[in-house]
Amino acid sequence: WAGGTSMDALHAKGQVTCKGCHGTVPKLDDTLDNARCMSCHGSMEQLAKRSAPKDFPDRNPHKSHLGEIHCTVCHKAHAPSVMYCLDCHKQFQMNPIPGRKTD
Repeated sequence: WAGGTSMDALHAKGQVTCKGCHGTVPKLDDTLDNARCMSCHGSMEQLAKRSAPKDFPDRNPHKSHLGEIHCTVCHKAHAPSVMYCLDCHKQFQMNPIPGRKTD
């Protein structure tokens, strides 16, 4: 997993272990809640500031019209990440997500 291209490999390169994200040694199909992600990556407001598109600030994936969604909807640790917004907004141009396969 540490040699892959998904987010788990990116975290491993930053010296973050499985336990570092999961809090314990994970079991099969364990998930994370947003608080666990935000403990390292900052609040949703901070993430929204960092990810605000210059051309279309209303198209910010971290400031969604759906409210606060789970980080893991887009960010997949052990599989390619996805851009959930593009399921409905196919015309949007969005910044790439680390750990996402390119189309």
